Amino acid sequence: MIIRESKSRELEAIYALHMAAFDADERELVAKLAIDLIKAAHPLLSLVAVSDDLVIGHILFSPVSISNNDNLSCFILAPLAVSPARQRQGVGSQLIEHGLRTLTAQGADVVFVLGDPDYYSRSGFHPVHDVSPSYSLPYPEAWQAKELRVGALQGVSGTVECVSVLMSPELW
Repeated sequence: MIIRESKSRELEAIYALHMAAFDADERELVAKLAIDLIKAAHPLLSLVAVSDDLVIGHILFSPVSISNNDNLSCFILAPLAVSPARQRQGVGSQLIEHGLRTLTAQGADVVFVLGDPDYYSRSGFHPVHDVSPSYSLPYPEAWQAKELRVGALQGVSGTVECVSVLMSPELW
């Protein structure tokens, strides 16, 4: 398996992967989100995991800002998908780690995620309370951050503002 930046010719494969990876009640929404983000969000980090010339995993990091704070370079991880046949084999974790290393090398300060705390805590994410998401959440403990620069969030408060594609209440 190799992890690399996605290519524009892989949009169909990325869409199909997200359709396969998510439950029926959210697959269309997440697959469309992935493609819309690739087309609209910049700077964007879009990585694929490829095995035997097949896209088996995909992850996106898109830029966000924190209200009242222009000094931080922040991203949000969304969405992450792994082929059902390759889930629970570390593909998602490897995509996350590769993305975090790449963003760190590019000078990013913080990555936010809305997801399972048990899963994302393995990659160093922790609940964040002083920087809130754009919408109220049914499970606030799922709102997490990872500092790529130690102390980046110290004394920081505000609301995360995402690219317009992510600013839809049904995504939260």
